[in-house]
Amino acid sequence: MDSIFIFSREELFARMLYYELDNKYDVTLAAKPDIKTDGADLIIYDADDTFYTPAADVSSALIAYGVKQHGDYVMSDSALFFHRPFAVSELLYETERILSDVQNDSAATLRFSHRRVYVNNEKIPLTETEYEVLSYLFEHRGELVERDEIKRLISGKENAAASNCADVYISFIRAKIEKPYGYRFIKTVRGKGYTLV
Repeated sequence: MDSIFIFSREELFARMLYYELDNKYDVTLAAKPDIKTDGADLIIYDADDTFYTPAADVSSALIAYGVKQHGDYVMSDSALFFHRPFAVSELLYETERILSDVQNDSAATLRFSHRRVYVNNEKIPLTETEYEVLSYLFEHRGELVERDEIKRLISGKENAAASNCADVYISFIRAKIEKPYGYRFIKTVRGKGYTLV
């Protein structure tokens, strides 16, 4: 069973994460900063709290969160960072992805925070419509989203009247989040629509 250590002095938040994760993982709420994390698969910690700062040589996967921007913290480049406020569901999704047995180490990471989209912690400039389409796909990840659903979502927007407007916006999004990273987030379901994987 994968092990997770949570370092946070925000007791309610830490306990909420614990209850969300404990049924699937071996979760430890770290009450002291000097607790041994050797062998931990994942460490989740509050970057704003000096209570815990991971050692430079820590081999565990890291998820950090804080109110400042990612660059304002001293942390490993490999740490996945969430800017507060963020949706806890996104953190749980990334936890699952990181600890998944089928994880592809070369895969890029896609996440949402504060109405912004990040790929590998790099902010991606999206138009308002592109953001709406991508966030809708994210809300329904793993499910088929039909072209007509995307058309309805962008109805009334520029170019929405075109019969291929869904395909056009997916193409715009792919050029920004997939092409530079050599990774496919959006799978085409031929003749039907799209799935965010």
